[in-house]
Amino acid sequence: MADGHTNRGILSILDWTVVMVTVTATLGLFSFPVAVAPVWRSMLAAFGGELPSATALVLRPWFTPMLAMVPVVLLVIAWRGLASKRISIRRGLIVAAWAWSTAAVAFTLIAGYQPLFRLAGAIQP
Repeated sequence: MADGHTNRGILSILDWTVVMVTVTATLGLFSFPVAVAPVWRSMLAAFGGELPSATALVLRPWFTPMLAMVPVVLLVIAWRGLASKRISIRRGLIVAAWAWSTAAVAFTLIAGYQPLFRLAGAIQP
């Protein structure tokens, strides 16, 4: 019975779980310039000095929403079955969206904390 559902393109609970994790990460990327970046910008300004290029890029208001658009497009293509009606193609698109959103969140966090990592590395015991 499960094979019959899979062949017809019905997504499983695991597929929907990955979709929800991807949507959550994507919403975080979309909200970053409004919710996190202003606080982070003021905190980093208090340290003084020049920001690393990755941090400056992440703090730009257009960057993280641009990163978030990739998984949105992939999920829409998978959901609408635009690329293919085959479940394997749709699952591949869902996994690609998840991988991109996870990598984008990781990059955003690492780039944002990079000045703190440098500061901590400069402390001498």
